[in-house]
Amino acid sequence: MGSPVTSRPWRRVVVVAAALLLSAGELRAQTPQRLASLVPAATEVIFAIGAGERMVGVGDYAHYPPVVEALPRLGGLVDPNLEAILAVRPDFVVIDPAQRSLAVQLEHLNIKVYTFATGSIQDMLDHVDALGRELELVADAARVVVAVESGLAAVTSSVAGRPRRRVLVVFGRRAGSFAELWVSGGVGFLHDVIELAGGSNVFEDITRQGFKSGLEGVLARAPDVVIEAVSEDSRVAAIRAEWQALPGFAGVQVVTIDSRWTLRPSPRIVQLASEVADALHPERSR
Repeated sequence: MGSPVTSRPWRRVVVVAAALLLSAGELRAQTPQRLASLVPAATEVIFAIGAGERMVGVGDYAHYPPVVEALPRLGGLVDPNLEAILAVRPDFVVIDPAQRSLAVQLEHLNIKVYTFATGSIQDMLDHVDALGRELELVADAARVVVAVESGLAAVTSSVAGRPRRRVLVVFGRRAGSFAELWVSGGVGFLHDVIELAGGSNVFEDITRQGFKSGLEGVLARAPDVVIEAVSEDSRVAAIRAEWQALPGFAGVQVVTIDSRWTLRPSPRIVQLASEVADALHPERSR
């Protein structure tokens, strides 16, 4: 046994080390207070469940709710800005699955990382629940989930029994042509919206959220309705004319939706489903 002279400093070191470890554990267990999100849909979820006041930075393409316009920008999907992220001192960062290298860098700095994967509507609701738990807003998250589910149920009820129209959803193509034609496949939130709104996805047999199709494949599917996501209102008339000039498409209904918010699965999915239902079944609101 060591003498009191040598044992007391050792005991003090042990006590201090234990206190530091306990303090670090408490810090890790604290509810995140400085949130950053590089995923626009996740940003919307965070505000919807009541954690918006904790947001210190957002991705370059986040525009809702409007208050995010005043927040620091942290980069996009393919070009996240680590320097900008660290400058806002976050303790919780939401990333896309494709940003794995960023996740590794943040985790090495002991910053909590949450991966928000875009998938089905149910996947989005699962993220609402999970973020509610992470941010200790479980009850608020549950209310958001219930509101979304009841809103979607109301849309579905409003089109019940109506003929299901064949729908093609296009979310990308080269302006003025049908090159680089990206369409919705038979899985994912866009496919879910078509089904909920009383439509039938012409590519429901393709088990991908989205894929690039040739024009011939689109023509062969013979849709009743084309829904194209666009970001420029000025091109709406031209887009309709382009589609209806295709062989056999003169009588096809062409509808545009705003790609600046419709291509992200968030609680506003109810609004998107309602707009699509109105396009497919305008008589439902009469």
